[in-house]
Amino acid sequence: MFSDFGIYKVRTNLLAKIDVNNNDFGTRPKPDGFYRRMRKRSFSSLILCLSTLVAANLFVSCTTNEPTTEFSQGKDAVIRFQINADTPKDATTRSVDEDKISDLHILVYNSAGELTGKSYTTFSGTTYTVSVLARSGTGCKIYAIANTGSPTLFDGAVAGTEDKLKAMTTNLATWATFNATSGTVYLPMSGSVTTDISAGTSSLQGGITVKRLMARITLNVGVAAGSGITISGYRVYGIPGKSYYVAHPLATEEQTIDAQTTRAVDASLPANSGDWINSGLVSLANVTSFSGNFYMYENRAGVNAGITAQNQKIKANVPATPADSAAYVMIYGKGGNYSSLSWKVYLGANNTGNFNIKRNNQYTYTITLKINSLDTRVTYNPKLIWAGSNIYWDGTKLTFDAPPVDPANPTTQELTNQKKQGVFFMWGSLVGISPNGSNGSAYNSSVRLYIPSFNSTTPQSSSWDKTKTGDTMDWSTGIPYVSTNDATINLNDASQNTDVNYKAYKGDICQYLSKTGAISGSWRMPTVNEFQSSGSWSYLSGWTDLAIAGDETGMSGLTSITPGIVITATGGTARFPASGYRNNYGALRDVGQYGNYWSSSTYSETTGYFLYFSSTNVIPANGVYRQVGFSVRCVRNN
Repeated sequence: MFSDFGIYKVRTNLLAKIDVNNNDFGTRPKPDGFYRRMRKRSFSSLILCLSTLVAANLFVSCTTNEPTTEFSQGKDAVIRFQINADTPKDATTRSVDEDKISDLHILVYNSAGELTGKSYTTFSGTTYTVSVLARSGTGCKIYAIANTGSPTLFDGAVAGTEDKLKAMTTNLATWATFNATSGTVYLPMSGSVTTDISAGTSSLQGGITVKRLMARITLNVGVAAGSGITISGYRVYGIPGKSYYVAHPLATEEQTIDAQTTRAVDASLPANSGDWINSGLVSLANVTSFSGNFYMYENRAGVNAGITAQNQKIKANVPATPADSAAYVMIYGKGGNYSSLSWKVYLGANNTGNFNIKRNNQYTYTITLKINSLDTRVTYNPKLIWAGSNIYWDGTKLTFDAPPVDPANPTTQELTNQKKQGVFFMWGSLVGISPNGSNGSAYNSSVRLYIPSFNSTTPQSSSWDKTKTGDTMDWSTGIPYVSTNDATINLNDASQNTDVNYKAYKGDICQYLSKTGAISGSWRMPTVNEFQSSGSWSYLSGWTDLAIAGDETGMSGLTSITPGIVITATGGTARFPASGYRNNYGALRDVGQYGNYWSSSTYSETTGYFLYFSSTNVIPANGVYRQVGFSVRCVRNN
């Protein structure tokens, strides 16, 4: 029979508030020491009645609970089972009838473990009667195995002994095998009883308790109030692809507290990757909550009694080897200042040290998602927050504008700021170069240079000099930049942003402006990967060659450039003007026609990555010699 579910509830609060309902399909509840509330709920009952029939029509009990005649070993006996299945009181919404028997194998073994009888029967209703021819004897073991879908499964010698039967496994072909959204699914079940079988007609009192080979997992997931999190999907890992038909109980299986400290010998071997599957991505439409059920074979990864808090339930503390053979759920989303978020939740009978998923049990997890950067179960990619403008000269220093307060709805002034042309920089140089002139204008005395004077003792007292011009600092040899001597070190690396480098006019210009107080907050140059994954691109209008005046506005990089592109990403947009560039001889090129923005990433020993765009094309990962002058758009450090 199917005995009651035992329900276990655990409430916690960190990245997830997990309410674990552990419903034992077929045995008494086993409360773990962490459980705050335990409730047992009747799920279903399946009763198998046994009788033996011989020609003499003699009736003798086949149990030891009633007086019996002397047993004759090895006599014919016909075993009849009547099966009744109750309607489940906790039915799920899936097309899975957890109590339905579609087909049934009966296998009978004598006390020596030899097969003495078997039968296979299919059913279409809810009342079942089967018969099997066996042999009488004492200490016999009768197995009932339901819903295999195969009438020939135990043919021949494959289950000729009890030990062979115990070693047989059923394979899970795909995640959809027991988690289909259409059609009817019957869960495999098995049970056994040890009894004496007498010659003649007899009846097994009490029947056989049949347990499902599967565990049912229920996820009830929501987000913390005010977190701004949306959920895009989830994936379940550590799903065994195999299960024994016959239960292999732990030595501690019947203890009140599950004390297993190592992985159980389940059918799926952790070292064999072919024994395991995952669910694949289950996509959701950026929701704030979802609920769902799924079924999986048992995965008894063990108990780590040393875990006392739920944030310690991580891969490093899984008692199984390898650790990721334990069952866990990855939940994916986004929110706040993060373009992507994920939460890794290990399953088990509680939210601390128990990693066991056992057959015939129901586990319900009520999870509240939060953003917690200190919790190692949470991984996140910060949302890119672009500076509100390119770097320009404000009359006393190089700086840039703050990002829009609401990137999705920038104000008129914030949109105007994003059109500022900005000054140019060689790769890894702190020296700003004015962008004035017409297309092809040479690097000469009309070009102003903005040179920092770094104060390592009081960085915010650092100053700038704008008296140098192109005729006093040679383009090829006079302007410092990070050259081939630092070929493989990215500009945002700490080794590139030292006091020594700053005094030599080298480093990440965005970090330098942050350190010297030219802008509020912590900023850096973007990486090439951030250009590549920053969002979708759209083109603005007005593409044409532009000449930049040699007045204070033009030389300071304050000219408004209308043509360019817009990056659209989660949470807002950023506008990049087509500011042109200075080539490797210092000549001004293509203002209003092209945009070129340095990244902090190295391309080769002599080149760096940059973002390139025109009126018809965007290349977010291009490479060029470092001694050209490009724009810089900073990103915020999260």
